[in-house]
Amino acid sequence: MKKALTRILVVVMVLTVVAVPAYAAVRQEADATNIEAAKRAPQFRLIGPRIMKLVETYAPELTDDFRDAIDEHRQLHVEIRELKGEIREAYSEEELKEIRKEIEKEMKEWIKENGNKKNEMKKLFRDLKDAVEEGDGERIGELLEDVLDAFKVHITVDEHLIALLNGWLQE
Repeated sequence: MKKALTRILVVVMVLTVVAVPAYAAVRQEADATNIEAAKRAPQFRLIGPRIMKLVETYAPELTDDFRDAIDEHRQLHVEIRELKGEIREAYSEEELKEIRKEIEKEMKEWIKENGNKKNEMKKLFRDLKDAVEEGDGERIGELLEDVLDAFKVHITVDEHLIALLNGWLQE
């Protein structure tokens, strides 16, 4: 059972790596830079085409909310990459090591204070997988709402990281 679940998760991850950049191109809101960045960024794997298919099938009223959240998430990660590039240009290698440590420490503290949703997301996806296997459409719809809420929490984490990065650029 564990091997089968691992295989399924690997397939899902591979599919999302390919599909997210394609989704960006279809929406015609991302330029080539954003598409390449999406391919490299593991965070874009949170919400993939299989989830969007479930949303469109079982909770179509959430489709626009999911797309908006995906777009916002993509834009935040583009901004994060740009800010990191600016910081790399502004500081020496030795200073960058200290900055990374400080940012990691601050992010860990912030996440701890605001609740760590990583295990919650894992449980949500397990529950969603079970509901799909059982064909429980009502439960799938409820879980998709929870996935969207958890994804929005992840977006606030990214926003906090941007605030920290901006702080280092202003110093």
